Amino acid sequence: MTLRVSQHRLQEAQAIEQLLNKSVDGARTFLEDQRKDAALVMIASGEADTLKQALSLVTTGYRNPFRSYRVDMVLEFKQPLRPSLEIRGRIIRITDAFVEICSRNLSNMCIEKLRLRPEQIDACVVEEPSGLLRERIQKLLQQSLFHIERVMLMEMLKAPILTADEVMYLEYIESRDVKKKVDTLDEFLLQQETRNSRAA
Repeated sequence: MTLRVSQHRLQEAQAIEQLLNKSVDGARTFLEDQRKDAALVMIASGEADTLKQALSLVTTGYRNPFRSYRVDMVLEFKQPLRPSLEIRGRIIRITDAFVEICSRNLSNMCIEKLRLRPEQIDACVVEEPSGLLRERIQKLLQQSLFHIERVMLMEMLKAPILTADEVMYLEYIESRDVKKKVDTLDEFLLQQETRNSRAA
């Protein structure tokens, strides 16, 4: 029993030390917070991993069940969140109270970011639908790119599934790395058209 108590105290001390290393003001604010004792108990019991998470848990009284999910997972909803949105969404951020998801608006094909409470989510995780394409995007992001290209590729990573236009844009960016470099998008599209006509 003594070992367990000392282990709990060690976890509490480590959590405070972590906060002190980040910010002295933050540590002082925490020590003045009336919820600190309950938060430290949650750290010691393993219910929370960080002081911020513990304080939120004390305030809300529940842990976001999506905390165990991974950012980038794709969810398939039982019903679209709105009639214009596709039925799938990609998790881009998980907080103590919300899950941020990106889904495509089918009326304009733009990616929309949604901030949902756990109780608003009636969905299950599905297998990654764009694995190989995402690998290609990640590979490109390791290279020297124009800022606008980097922004566009990062946006594409938020989509549950890429459109044909997005795949064509990805191929255009990739084509600049081969021996026959393409200078403009028009030239690339012309090459694609020629290649397709030869295949037909």
